[in-house]
Amino acid sequence: MRGLYFILITFSVLFSYENNFSNSGSGKISLQHSPEFSEISGGYTRLAKIGQGHTTEAGMPELPQFTTFYQLDPEKTYDFQLEVLDSYTIENITILPHQGMEKWEVENVNIINSEFYNSYAAFPEQNMVISERSEGRGIAFVSIQVTPYKYYPKYEKLEVFTDVEIQIIETGDNPNPQLTQPKRSRIFDEFYKGLIVNFEYSDQPEDYQAPAILYIAGGNWINNSYVQDLFDWRHKQGYIVYTYDTPTSNENTIKSYIQNAYETWENPPEIVGLIGDTDVIDCFYHDWGSGGGWNYYNGATDFDFTQLDGDDLIPEVFIGRISGQQTSVMENVINKTIQYEKAIYVDDDWFTKAALVGNPYPSGNSTIFTNQYIENMMINHGMTGVATDYDGYGIGSFVVNQFQDGILYYNYRGIYGDEGTGASSQFNNGYETPFVTTITCGTGDYDNGNSQSEGFVKMGSVNNPEGAVAAVGISTTGTHTAYNNIIDMGIYDGIFSKKLWYAGASVANGDLAILATYPSNPSGITETFIAWSNLIGDPALHLWTAVPDNFAVYHPSIISLGTTTVEIIVYNGDGDFVENARVTLLMGDDIIFSTGLTDENGEITLNWDAVEAGNMSIMAIY
Repeated sequence: MRGLYFILITFSVLFSYENNFSNSGSGKISLQHSPEFSEISGGYTRLAKIGQGHTTEAGMPELPQFTTFYQLDPEKTYDFQLEVLDSYTIENITILPHQGMEKWEVENVNIINSEFYNSYAAFPEQNMVISERSEGRGIAFVSIQVTPYKYYPKYEKLEVFTDVEIQIIETGDNPNPQLTQPKRSRIFDEFYKGLIVNFEYSDQPEDYQAPAILYIAGGNWINNSYVQDLFDWRHKQGYIVYTYDTPTSNENTIKSYIQNAYETWENPPEIVGLIGDTDVIDCFYHDWGSGGGWNYYNGATDFDFTQLDGDDLIPEVFIGRISGQQTSVMENVINKTIQYEKAIYVDDDWFTKAALVGNPYPSGNSTIFTNQYIENMMINHGMTGVATDYDGYGIGSFVVNQFQDGILYYNYRGIYGDEGTGASSQFNNGYETPFVTTITCGTGDYDNGNSQSEGFVKMGSVNNPEGAVAAVGISTTGTHTAYNNIIDMGIYDGIFSKKLWYAGASVANGDLAILATYPSNPSGITETFIAWSNLIGDPALHLWTAVPDNFAVYHPSIISLGTTTVEIIVYNGDGDFVENARVTLLMGDDIIFSTGLTDENGEITLNWDAVEAGNMSIMAIY
C-alpha cells in the first residue's frame, strides 16, 4: 500500500535478476542454480542470459556469475571460504568466448583468445571474489561474486557447481571500526534490503535518523513561490527540508557542501534535489575511460554528487535535477510534481496503464525481451492496461496515442533517441503525467541544450500541463545495448518488486543492477554506465503503482491547550490498519513539527512541547 492521505495498493513481490543466494544463518550463505544452454553458430555453447552477470574478458569463456552483498559487523574482520556441495561435469562442450557488450545477440564469433582455448589451463582461476569493505548510511558490507563453473578448453570439459556454500568467519577486531555516518536511514534500509542477502533492520529507533531532504537551488530559484510550495509540501509529508541557495555553480564546491552535510549534520540528507539547469548548478562528466576505443564518449552526470562514503559505486544520497531556465518552465515542472502526488485531477483508469516500446532495429531482440520482462512484472503487480509496440514501426503515433489516452509509465528501449516522440510532440495528456524511461543513446544529454528527458518533463504549462512528471535518459550516444537493458529492468524492478517508490531510489536501483551484474567494473564500464543514467525531476517524487485509495485517519478534532500528545490511527480504504505509514503533525513555522511511523495496529502517538493555541495539519503517507 502507498498513499498521500490516499493509499496505494501494491501486489506481491517479483524478483528480477535471478539472485539465487540465500542466507543460511550462522555466518553461511548458499547458492543453488541450474544452468541453461543455448547453441551459437560455429559449435559454441552459451550459458549467460539477459540480465544475468557473466565474465567479461573479451575472447575468454563467457560464464555466468552471481553477485550478492553481505552485511558486516563494522567492529569485526572476516574470512570467506567457498565449499562445493554438489556438482557435475559436461564433456565435449565448447564455451562461447565473450564477444563484447555492444549487443546481446551473437551472430558471429570474431573474438577468441586462441592461446587459452588451445591450452590445458582452467577458467576462471578464482571461483569467488570478495570486494573491499564498503560503507554507507550506518552499515558496512562487501560484495561476493561467485562463478560456479570451471572450464577446461583443451579437454572441452565444463564443471558445473550447482550447490555451493560460503562460510563467513570472524577473524578478529577491526582496527578502524568507525562508520563515517553512524546513523541509519529508513529510506536507504529499504534500498539495502534488496541488495544485501543477510540484511537486518535495527530494532532500536534511536539508530535511525529523521527523514531529510536537501534542495540545492541555483540562480534565484530559492525565491520562486512554486519552489517554496515544493519545500512546504515535502515538510508536510514529514521530511526535514534543508535548502541551500548556492552562491556558485561549481560542481565540486556544491559536492563539498553535500559531503559536509552527510558527515556532520545530525539528520543528514537522504535525498538531494538540484533545482536549476547546468548554467546555475554545473554537472560532472564521465567518459568511457582510457583505452577500449570508446573514451571519446563523454557524458554529463549528477552521479558524483552521491558518492560520499568509501571507494564504491553505491550512493549515499538519491539524486535528481529539477531542470529549467525559464520561470514558466520551472513552475510547470513543480506544479506537475505536486499534483501528481496529490492525485486529485485524474480518474482511476490511467493508474493501471503503461506503454512499452521495444525497437529491435538494429539493437536486437533483447530490447523486446527487456520490455517483455517489464510487462510481465507490471501485470503481476496489478497493471491491467499495458500496451506494447515491438515491431519497430509506427512508434511515434503509438506513443502519442498512449499519452493522450493516459498512462502511468512509458518505457522505450531501442536505437538512438526515441523515434521522434520527445519534446517536439504534443500529447495533450493533462495531469495524467507518466514516469518516463528512455534508456538508449543520447536521450539524457541535459548539459547540451534541451535533452529529450528534459523535453518530456518541461512539456506543457501550469495552465495546460502535459508530458511527463519525471524522466530518465542516457547522456551520450556511446551506449551499449546489454548495459541499457540491465538499467531498464533494474529501474522497474525497484519500482514494482522492491517497492522503492522514490523516483531517485528507483533510478539508483537501475544503477545497482549494473553493479550487481558486473561488480568488477571491467575497464570502468560499470561506473560509466551508472553515471550516464540521469533523473530529470524531483528525486523525492513518490511514484504510484496502482489506483490511489483514500486513507481514513482517526484523530481528535480538538486538542485541549496544554495537551502535548495525541493518538492517531490510520486505516486503508478496506478498513484495515496501515502499518509504517508516516504521520506528520505541523503547526505554523514548526511551532509544532512531529512525525513518526504507525505500528502494526495502524497507531502512532505523537508528542510535542507545550505551545500556544493554533491549528495543526495532519498528513499520512505510505
